[in-house]
Amino acid sequence: MLFPIAVAIVALAAACGKLTEEEKVPPKQKKDDGTPPPTDASFDVDAISSADAGLPHITTDSGTHVTPDAGQERPTLPLAPQFSFHTYLPCPFPASLTVQGPQGNRMFRMTCPPFEHHTGSSLYEMTLDANNGPTQWTETSSVSGIVSHHVDLPDGNVMMNVSDSQGDGFHIVTPSPFPFPPGQILRFNRMEFVDRSGNPVHFSHPINFPAGAGLLGGVLGVATSNIQPDYTHFYDGYFLNFMYSGSQTWGNPVALKTSGKNTTSVGTYDGWYAVLSSVRDEASRWNGAVIDMIHPTTFDMDTIPLGEMTLSQISPNMAINAQGLAVIARREPTPGFTIVNLSARTFLENRDIPGATNFIANVAFDPSGRIVALADYGNFGESSRVYFTNIDTDGWQGVVTSEIPGNAGPGIVVDGELFQAITRKVSVTVNRGAIMRAPIDSLTPQ
Repeated sequence: MLFPIAVAIVALAAACGKLTEEEKVPPKQKKDDGTPPPTDASFDVDAISSADAGLPHITTDSGTHVTPDAGQERPTLPLAPQFSFHTYLPCPFPASLTVQGPQGNRMFRMTCPPFEHHTGSSLYEMTLDANNGPTQWTETSSVSGIVSHHVDLPDGNVMMNVSDSQGDGFHIVTPSPFPFPPGQILRFNRMEFVDRSGNPVHFSHPINFPAGAGLLGGVLGVATSNIQPDYTHFYDGYFLNFMYSGSQTWGNPVALKTSGKNTTSVGTYDGWYAVLSSVRDEASRWNGAVIDMIHPTTFDMDTIPLGEMTLSQISPNMAINAQGLAVIARREPTPGFTIVNLSARTFLENRDIPGATNFIANVAFDPSGRIVALADYGNFGESSRVYFTNIDTDGWQGVVTSEIPGNAGPGIVVDGELFQAITRKVSVTVNRGAIMRAPIDSLTPQ
């Protein structure tokens, strides 16, 4: 399984080289005139029939599988959403994307790892105008290290997970136009951790590569992948818990060992954290995955085995709907996704996505919690796809597929539209980031 920091490093290495004069202009000096990508950025649409996809029904309350009879009429597949250009990004490889504010006053936040003349990572903000169109991106914070994820905190601050030579950890920053105010920097190698009983924890390996994170019950939770020096193997995963109040952390953070390795994605449901990890057998092969449900105050842990698989998901976010169904992307034994009932603490089923080529960069639910969008990263430098499917028993069954003109990055559903970040290869040495948008309300079964 890949992880966000490694993807950023690989992508940054691919982006190095001589830049054109236009690309040398600092992002905040560039004028975004709304010009869409070049005409070769076509939007071919392919609809995969439910018969080809072989997707069964799922009953969300019991997990019972119901496969329609061969002669049973299936609802017609909806048309695949058409993506259109929304805005260019100030960096080629965005790490995370969130949205704040009520409808009519939305504000996007995005983090960028180091690129071009930037030696650190940056936080950018952009609001939507009265016509739901983009305005200019503004840099509102800069921190040392390579950012992997950020969390919008209710007090207006932002938590940014970073890795750097001085020690991995996170920054708590207050977004503000330049000059940026200093933020609180917390590095794991300078902290004293305790277990759930308050006893000191002495790690036998480095705690590094923070990935997913969240705030629940006044506790900041951070998943750490804990990669070994060879960058191909992992130590045991940990989920770190920090008491947060008044814009500061306090007390000794609680370190909980997860049930797997390469711990990455984090979500929340019904007052519990959901934390995703991979599992390796004695031959050091990825052969499974687990979700640990962790309570933020008692630190109780329930583990949900997901069976044999190699995870495809690298997103720090875990897609969870209001009914407690989580969707996890997988790469092996076949490309597709797994559905988990977090409320019942049970695995439900696996579904295949024919044609998925690489790893899934983003997973998101539509507002109904029935339609799932899975953004395939694709082959670097080429166009990629977003797969849409209905996980409910009612309505159409199958997969509809939309092309996007670049490699998929983070994405988010806002007001019935999917805003999907992409990286587009402009030349051998230059890459450009953008956001595409597509209305997805029409996919919801009536």
